[in-house]
Amino acid sequence: MRVNYLVQGVVWLTLYLVLALAPLLIVLVGAAQPKREFIREASVALGFVGLAMMGLQFILTARFKWLKAPYGSDIVYSFHRQISLIAFGFILAHPLLLTLVDLPAVLIRFDFINHPFYPRFGFYAALAVTILVAASLFRRSLRIGYDGWRRLHGVLASVAILCGVLHVFEINHYLQTPCKRFFWLG
Repeated sequence: MRVNYLVQGVVWLTLYLVLALAPLLIVLVGAAQPKREFIREASVALGFVGLAMMGLQFILTARFKWLKAPYGSDIVYSFHRQISLIAFGFILAHPLLLTLVDLPAVLIRFDFINHPFYPRFGFYAALAVTILVAASLFRRSLRIGYDGWRRLHGVLASVAILCGVLHVFEINHYLQTPCKRFFWLG
Protein backbone atom coordinates (compact mmCIF):
# COMPACT_ATOMS: atom_id res chain seq x y z
CA MET A 1 0.00 0.00 0.00
CA ARG A 2 2.86 2.41 0.87
CA VAL A 3 4.56 1.78 -2.50
CA ASN A 4 1.28 2.55 -4.29
CA TYR A 5 1.09 5.98 -2.58
CA LEU A 6 4.74 6.63 -3.45
CA VAL A 7 4.09 5.85 -7.11
CA GLN A 8 0.96 8.04 -7.09
CA GLY A 9 2.96 10.84 -5.47
CA VAL A 10 5.69 10.66 -8.09
CA VAL A 11 3.08 10.59 -10.87
CA TRP A 12 1.28 13.66 -9.46
CA LEU A 13 4.53 15.60 -8.99
CA THR A 14 5.65 14.74 -12.53
CA LEU A 15 2.26 15.77 -13.91
CA TYR A 16 2.49 19.08 -12.01
CA LEU A 17 5.91 19.81 -13.53
CA VAL A 18 4.72 18.91 -17.03
CA LEU A 19 1.66 21.16 -16.71
CA ALA A 20 3.67 24.05 -15.24
CA LEU A 21 6.17 23.85 -18.10
CA ALA A 22 3.60 23.12 -20.83
CA PRO A 23 3.21 26.78 -21.88
CA LEU A 24 6.88 26.82 -22.85
CA LEU A 25 6.41 23.75 -25.02
CA ILE A 26 3.29 25.19 -26.63
CA VAL A 27 5.02 28.41 -27.67
CA LEU A 28 7.85 26.44 -29.28
CA VAL A 29 5.48 24.60 -31.62
CA GLY A 30 4.97 26.14 -35.06
CA ALA A 31 6.68 29.04 -36.75
CA ALA A 32 9.69 30.46 -34.94
CA GLN A 33 9.45 34.00 -33.61
CA PRO A 34 12.13 36.59 -34.35
CA LYS A 35 15.07 36.28 -31.97
CA ARG A 36 15.10 38.70 -29.05
CA GLU A 37 17.48 39.33 -26.16
CA PHE A 38 18.08 36.38 -23.84
CA ILE A 39 16.93 38.36 -20.78
CA ARG A 40 13.65 39.29 -22.50
CA GLU A 41 13.01 35.67 -23.44
CA ALA A 42 13.90 34.47 -19.92
CA SER A 43 11.49 37.07 -18.55
CA VAL A 44 8.70 35.84 -20.81
CA ALA A 45 9.41 32.22 -19.87
CA LEU A 46 9.23 33.07 -16.15
CA GLY A 47 5.95 34.91 -16.72
CA PHE A 48 4.45 31.96 -18.61
CA VAL A 49 5.55 29.40 -16.01
CA GLY A 50 4.49 31.64 -13.10
CA LEU A 51 1.03 32.09 -14.61
CA ALA A 52 0.69 28.36 -15.29
CA MET A 53 1.71 27.61 -11.70
CA MET A 54 -0.91 30.08 -10.45
CA GLY A 55 -3.56 28.30 -12.50
CA LEU A 56 -2.50 24.96 -11.05
CA GLN A 57 -3.05 26.32 -7.54
CA PHE A 58 -6.80 26.11 -8.12
CA ILE A 59 -6.48 22.35 -8.65
CA LEU A 60 -4.27 21.88 -5.59
CA THR A 61 -6.81 23.49 -3.29
CA ALA A 62 -9.95 22.01 -4.86
CA ARG A 63 -10.21 19.28 -2.19
CA PHE A 64 -10.08 16.38 -4.62
CA LYS A 65 -9.69 13.18 -2.58
CA TRP A 66 -7.86 11.40 -5.39
CA LEU A 67 -5.24 14.16 -5.43
CA LYS A 68 -4.70 14.32 -1.69
CA ALA A 69 -4.69 10.57 -1.06
CA PRO A 70 -0.94 10.03 -1.62
CA TYR A 71 0.00 12.98 0.61
CA GLY A 72 -2.80 14.10 2.89
CA SER A 73 -4.38 17.56 3.08
CA ASP A 74 -1.67 19.11 5.26
CA ILE A 75 1.09 18.23 2.80
CA VAL A 76 -0.93 19.43 -0.21
CA TYR A 77 -1.69 22.79 1.46
CA SER A 78 1.93 23.13 2.53
CA PHE A 79 3.01 22.47 -1.06
CA HIS A 80 0.42 25.04 -2.21
CA ARG A 81 1.90 27.69 0.09
CA GLN A 82 5.50 26.96 -0.85
CA ILE A 83 4.99 26.62 -4.60
CA SER A 84 2.88 29.80 -4.57
CA LEU A 85 5.89 31.74 -3.32
CA ILE A 86 7.99 30.32 -6.14
CA ALA A 87 5.31 31.27 -8.69
CA PHE A 88 5.14 34.74 -7.12
CA GLY A 89 8.90 35.07 -7.52
CA PHE A 90 8.66 34.08 -11.19
CA ILE A 91 5.86 36.58 -11.76
CA LEU A 92 7.77 39.43 -10.09
CA ALA A 93 10.95 38.52 -11.97
CA HIS A 94 9.11 38.94 -15.29
CA PRO A 95 8.76 42.76 -15.22
CA LEU A 96 12.01 43.23 -13.30
CA LEU A 97 14.00 41.45 -16.01
CA LEU A 98 12.24 43.47 -18.69
CA THR A 99 13.48 46.66 -17.04
CA LEU A 100 17.04 45.36 -17.49
CA VAL A 101 16.45 45.02 -21.23
CA ASP A 102 14.80 48.39 -21.87
CA LEU A 103 13.84 50.54 -18.87
CA PRO A 104 12.49 53.48 -20.95
CA ALA A 105 10.16 51.16 -22.88
CA VAL A 106 8.88 49.63 -19.64
CA LEU A 107 8.22 53.07 -18.16
CA ILE A 108 6.38 54.16 -21.31
CA ARG A 109 4.13 51.11 -20.97
CA PHE A 110 2.99 52.41 -17.59
CA ASP A 111 1.44 55.37 -19.39
CA PHE A 112 -2.01 53.80 -19.06
CA ILE A 113 -3.67 56.63 -20.96
CA ASN A 114 -1.74 56.49 -24.24
CA HIS A 115 -0.62 52.87 -24.34
CA PRO A 116 -2.33 49.54 -25.19
CA PHE A 117 -4.15 47.53 -22.56
CA TYR A 118 -1.74 44.62 -22.15
CA PRO A 119 0.63 46.33 -19.72
CA ARG A 120 -2.39 47.26 -17.61
CA PHE A 121 -3.56 43.68 -17.40
CA GLY A 122 -0.06 42.54 -16.43
CA PHE A 123 0.15 45.29 -13.82
CA TYR A 124 -3.27 44.41 -12.37
CA ALA A 125 -2.36 40.71 -12.29
CA ALA A 126 0.92 41.44 -10.47
CA LEU A 127 -0.84 43.80 -8.07
CA ALA A 128 -3.57 41.26 -7.29
CA VAL A 129 -1.07 38.45 -6.67
CA THR A 130 1.11 40.74 -4.53
CA ILE A 131 -1.87 41.68 -2.33
CA LEU A 132 -2.89 38.00 -2.22
CA VAL A 133 0.56 36.86 -1.05
CA ALA A 134 0.90 39.72 1.45
CA ALA A 135 -2.56 39.03 2.89
CA SER A 136 -1.74 35.33 3.14
CA LEU A 137 1.64 35.79 4.79
CA PHE A 138 0.49 38.50 7.19
CA ARG A 139 -3.15 37.52 7.73
CA ARG A 140 -2.84 37.28 11.48
CA SER A 141 -0.75 40.44 11.81
CA LEU A 142 -3.31 42.30 9.71
CA ARG A 143 -6.09 40.78 11.84
CA ILE A 144 -7.95 39.39 8.87
CA GLY A 145 -10.40 36.66 9.86
CA TYR A 146 -10.07 33.30 8.14
CA ASP A 147 -13.42 33.47 6.30
CA GLY A 148 -12.77 37.00 5.05
CA TRP A 149 -9.26 36.06 4.03
CA ARG A 150 -10.49 32.97 2.20
CA ARG A 151 -12.99 35.01 0.18
CA LEU A 152 -10.38 37.69 -0.55
CA HIS A 153 -7.91 34.96 -1.52
CA GLY A 154 -10.35 33.47 -4.04
CA VAL A 155 -11.27 36.83 -5.56
CA LEU A 156 -7.66 38.03 -5.84
CA ALA A 157 -6.50 34.70 -7.29
CA SER A 158 -9.27 34.82 -9.90
CA VAL A 159 -8.47 38.45 -10.80
CA ALA A 160 -4.75 37.63 -11.04
CA ILE A 161 -5.37 34.68 -13.38
CA LEU A 162 -7.90 36.53 -15.54
CA CYS A 163 -5.69 39.62 -15.90
CA GLY A 164 -2.60 37.46 -16.48
CA VAL A 165 -4.28 35.55 -19.30
CA LEU A 166 -5.58 38.79 -20.84
CA HIS A 167 -2.04 40.20 -20.60
CA VAL A 168 -0.60 37.18 -22.45
CA PHE A 169 -3.32 37.20 -25.11
CA GLU A 170 -3.06 40.96 -25.72
CA ILE A 171 0.69 40.78 -26.25
CA ASN A 172 0.11 37.88 -28.66
CA HIS A 173 3.82 37.37 -29.37
CA TYR A 174 3.82 33.59 -28.97
CA LEU A 175 0.12 32.72 -29.17
CA GLN A 176 -0.85 33.95 -32.64
CA THR A 177 -2.78 30.85 -33.71
CA PRO A 178 -6.16 29.87 -32.26
CA CYS A 179 -4.77 26.37 -31.68
CA LYS A 180 -1.97 27.70 -29.46
CA ARG A 181 -4.42 29.90 -27.55
CA PHE A 182 -6.75 26.96 -26.99
CA PHE A 183 -3.99 24.68 -25.74
CA TRP A 184 -2.50 27.42 -23.58
CA LEU A 185 -5.84 28.04 -21.91
CA GLY A 186 -6.25 24.30 -21.38
